[in-house]
Amino acid sequence: MKVKILDATLNGNLTVPKSKSYLHRVMIAHFLATNQVINLDNLSEDIKTTANLLSAIKEDQDDLYFSESASSLRFLIPIISAITSKEKKLHLGSSLNNRPISPFQDLYNKMNISFIKKDHHIIISGNLYPSNYHIDGSISSQFISGLLMALPLLDGDSKIIIDNELVSNSYVNMTLHVLKLFKISIVREDNIFYIKGNQKYQETSISIEGDYSQAAFFIVAGAINELITISNLKEDSYQGDKKIIDIINNMGGNVSFINNQLVSKKGELHGNTIDLKDNIDLGPILFSLAAVTKDKTIIKNVKRLKYKESNRLDNMIKNLIKMKANIVKLDENTIMIQGKGKLSGNIELETFNDHRIVMALSIIKKKVDGYIILDNYEAVSKSYPDFFKDFVKLGGKIDVK
Repeated sequence: MKVKILDATLNGNLTVPKSKSYLHRVMIAHFLATNQVINLDNLSEDIKTTANLLSAIKEDQDDLYFSESASSLRFLIPIISAITSKEKKLHLGSSLNNRPISPFQDLYNKMNISFIKKDHHIIISGNLYPSNYHIDGSISSQFISGLLMALPLLDGDSKIIIDNELVSNSYVNMTLHVLKLFKISIVREDNIFYIKGNQKYQETSISIEGDYSQAAFFIVAGAINELITISNLKEDSYQGDKKIIDIINNMGGNVSFINNQLVSKKGELHGNTIDLKDNIDLGPILFSLAAVTKDKTIIKNVKRLKYKESNRLDNMIKNLIKMKANIVKLDENTIMIQGKGKLSGNIELETFNDHRIVMALSIIKKKVDGYIILDNYEAVSKSYPDFFKDFVKLGGKIDVK
């Protein structure tokens, strides 16, 4: 289905979804502690996938369905191999099938553990065993997080040694934080992790904070409108995408915490240099923002955007250029956006069934002359099922077709 964005003059207060990154980790840790699956309402598609997979693992099912959730896949592969040697067939959705999995494939092959990647599925069998695990850190931190959750279960001590530069380091720190809450002890020295075996996850109670990755869209909305307040974000969060606060403020925005609420006020926004090495999911909304600010913005470390739910690098550039944005690829990993203040609308754009592209294009309608039409707007259910409900609550006007 399509949605026509008529107005994005957004102001007011909202509560964003619980952190998807935390929920994945906490649900898995809770399962390993209790053999029970947390039951929550109004889950995003990715979190539903993890919940369903944990139920299937509990029932020792041989066919496991990962849909489009890369987090579920990368977290659970080593956990499956830690708790069973049985052959398991992992079914992948169409976009997940094209996302990188080579760090695990290479690791398993080196350790003589069966890992067979075929079209739209992976077949694994055999157990992980205590060892020194060398893994490429330059593709996604999720591979490291998966091993960090799995290796404490083994009957012996292990090490993880990160080869190449570690990206999204803050999400590894989040994993370590969750593991500590569940009484799992891991010692980190730079890019080496020392992991004692025979550890047991212990049940604990955790309140899940709001999601900075989803809040980022409305934090930007506040910066280009008048005022938006978000009530369930933590100021001292481990979430890497909390970096959006510093990025917006460095571009002339006015984002701060007042009475434990995040407040994003309108600012005189200008260009800047932004590095996405540790915050790649912020790419789409920052592309959009840069296109409607003043001056030039350089965005570095954009290459990994190609390997998300869609090729977000090329697809965001295509859409923004259709709206008369001025974007130049300086090299394969850097783009330059010359902000124009306003973009041209009365146009239909393709979202490539990508939730972050839908949200990134919707938010900047405030700075677009004319309407924009987006296809596959339901893609937001992957991470933020109530996005358009909140969009309208804050004053946005849409027409669903």
